[in-house]
Amino acid sequence: MECFVPDADLNLLSTLVSTRQKTLGDRPFETVESVRQYGIGTSGTMMKAIMRVLIANKEQIMHSLGDRNFRVHLNEQTNEVVDALAEAMALVNLLR
Repeated sequence: MECFVPDADLNLLSTLVSTRQKTLGDRPFETVESVRQYGIGTSGTMMKAIMRVLIANKEQIMHSLGDRNFRVHLNEQTNEVVDALAEAMALVNLLR
């Protein structure tokens, strides 16, 4: 991940790995909440990592075009939206 984003958040990778390890094998989810947390830990983590890569690329492009002040900031609301989407994705995947 650091190849694409020099200041990569390795906590995202750690969260993804630990969440996946909990579901290895053929174990069913015990509660709906555990499905929701699984979605946040997997899909949500991947979406956050992808957003960071896209932001870094956009900033690099804008800087190369001369706009050195261009910055994109992720805030708590962004994380909440990503988590809600990830929860929904996990629930839909379980239902299908």
